[in-house]
Amino acid sequence: MALLPTNRNDQYKLLVAFVFVAAAGLYFQYVWTPNAGTIAALSAHVDSLDAMNGRAKTDVERGSLDKLRAESGEFANEVDIMRQLVPTGNEVPALLESVSTAARRAGLDISGVSPDGTIQGDQFDTYRYKIAVTGPYHKIGEFLTNIGELRRIVAPINLSLNLSSAQNKGNDPTVRLLDATFDIQTYVAHTSPGAARAKEGQ
Repeated sequence: MALLPTNRNDQYKLLVAFVFVAAAGLYFQYVWTPNAGTIAALSAHVDSLDAMNGRAKTDVERGSLDKLRAESGEFANEVDIMRQLVPTGNEVPALLESVSTAARRAGLDISGVSPDGTIQGDQFDTYRYKIAVTGPYHKIGEFLTNIGELRRIVAPINLSLNLSSAQNKGNDPTVRLLDATFDIQTYVAHTSPGAARAKEGQ
């Protein structure tokens, strides 16, 4: 019994130390140990969520970049198409050659072409030409269809049909010829606002 303190103050300190150790043991046994598994599971779950969020963020960023690249490619294709439909330069010789080819495909010859003025706009200018052709009704219709199928925008307007005094040189003399006159209009885009202002100053 000599190991136990005889001094009241030392006995009090020993009692406090014993109570602290006992409380720590009870806390470890009944509080910490049952919750340790739950805490470890929660920690692992949080780590897993962080990893998933990181992968999702990477996927979203990659997907957004791929989407932007795809949209950029589509826009570039649309711009190329628009440049064909509405060129950025006045291609009158090429236009008239295309119209003449459309007439030959229908078995007709153009008898007259004359400019009919230009309407200036903010984004593009409208060019008009008067066209005259003589032929059977169905060939004139085919000619107009061929014009409508050109790669660039060319719109036939103001069509007028009259009986022609010309003789039909085809195989069927009963088919009457018609004199067709109409306007075609096409559009030429401005290359830049500066170019448009330069045109106005001329």
